[in-house]
Amino acid sequence: AVITGGASGIGLAVAQRIVEEGGRVSVWDRDPAQIEQAKATLPGLHGVAIDVADAAGVERAKQSAIEALGGVDILVTSAAITGPNMTTWNYSTEDWQKVIDININGVFY
Repeated sequence: AVITGGASGIGLAVAQRIVEEGGRVSVWDRDPAQIEQAKATLPGLHGVAIDVADAAGVERAKQSAIEALGGVDILVTSAAITGPNMTTWNYSTEDWQKVIDININGVFY
C-alpha cells in the first residue's frame, strides 16, 4: 500500500492497520522527521519524503515504492491541507494554488 500523508494522523492510523493485518506499506509525507518517527514505531515501513504536488517527484516516489514493496495494490490519498484560516475571497492566489496542488493535483499525479 502507498499512503500519501502517511506519517501522521489518519494516514498513519491506516498504515498501522494495514501493517497489523500483514500488509507492506510505503508512507509518503513532506516531513522527513515524521517519516522517521513513523518508521521507528512500525517496523518494515517504507517511507518517501515527497510533496505530492510535484508530479516528477511523485513518479520517483512511485518507482521507489514499487521497488521496496514489490508492487502496489492499494493507494490511500490522505495528504491534504486546509490553507489559511480566512474567507476564500481574502486568499492570495499563491495560497489557493497550494491548496489545489496538494488536495486535487496531488491525488491525480
